[in-house]
Amino acid sequence: MAQHDYIISNQGFPATRADINNVLNSIATLNSGTSAPATQYAGQMWIDTTTATNWILYIYDGADNIQIATINTSTNTVNFTDSALDVLTDTTPQLGGNLDVNGNSIVSTSNANITLAPNGTGDVVLSADTVKIGDANANATITTDGTGDLILNTNSGSSSGSITIADGANGAITIAGNGTGQIIVNAGAVGTPTIAPTGDTNTGIFFPSADTIAFTEGGAEAMRINSDGNVALAKNIGLGGATPTTVGTGITFPATQSASTDANTLDDYEEGSWTPANATVTLTQAVGSYTKIGNTILLRGQITYPVNASGAVATLTGLPFVAGANNDNYSGAVCVTNNGTDNRYIVVYAGTSSMLVRDNANNDIVLSSVSNAFFNFMSIYNI
Repeated sequence: MAQHDYIISNQGFPATRADINNVLNSIATLNSGTSAPATQYAGQMWIDTTTATNWILYIYDGADNIQIATINTSTNTVNFTDSALDVLTDTTPQLGGNLDVNGNSIVSTSNANITLAPNGTGDVVLSADTVKIGDANANATITTDGTGDLILNTNSGSSSGSITIADGANGAITIAGNGTGQIIVNAGAVGTPTIAPTGDTNTGIFFPSADTIAFTEGGAEAMRINSDGNVALAKNIGLGGATPTTVGTGITFPATQSASTDANTLDDYEEGSWTPANATVTLTQAVGSYTKIGNTILLRGQITYPVNASGAVATLTGLPFVAGANNDNYSGAVCVTNNGTDNRYIVVYAGTSSMLVRDNANNDIVLSSVSNAFFNFMSIYNI
């Protein structure tokens, strides 16, 4: 490696030959040295070899030495440092091949944006299975650059794909319009509801007509709220944890009443049977049924007293529900009987599960007076 002033002085032959060889050596080694040549010419290149494995290539412009590149003699690489390679002076730079960032990032300075702007109708295509956005743990925002809509679709809007929004940390997914903005969805249909769970696409919510909401299960409509606010059900209702009936159509109440203190609330309905009885004699016929609506009991019965001569009061026991204390001993019955010339009627005895047979004067009737008598009666009382 050598440097020369590129001036051949008048001198003897041996010295002239040595001077020429030094010029050739300087040319061959590109004027290498640990400092710039003592004599420089505009356009002259030279290599700074101060660091043995990291040479620096310069060009002299007549006033200054301008760095062109760094040459790493260990890795055999050249890193150009000329400003034109930072595409600062090239107003229309182009890539001759794929850009390999080699594990690095494309980073702006001074908090400037990075803009990808295709020409004309061109698009930005990200050929990756996953696209990540956001700065570390900061919230990430996708927005339009103006007043246009943000549209997500698959395969240019065809129906061959789905759009899935998922959270990886059991967090909530919030969809919130700004101000009076709304979340608008398509109407859907009974077999393809607008809102459906994963793996059960024919169950969910759809909107069959204006001002109407409908619910579908297994592709069949289960409930509809009409535009007038009325609710239409395809099947049955179970209240208070009761299992809806699978026979016919109706409302199922719990087996054990959950009483309401609201006077305008129906809290129970039950149908069943009961068996009238007497503590003294055995009835020859004893059939009964009842309907319970809230706290009101509609009671029905058919009985026949046996032939007897007992002086005990003619009572009936076995009511399905204990009468309330507010029945005042005279919750009566419509009664048909074949007994006597005096009318007989049956009353519910307040605070008990018993009934009494009485005459028109409200006197108790003894068993011997209803010997072999038939009664068909209906009574209403409260509990």
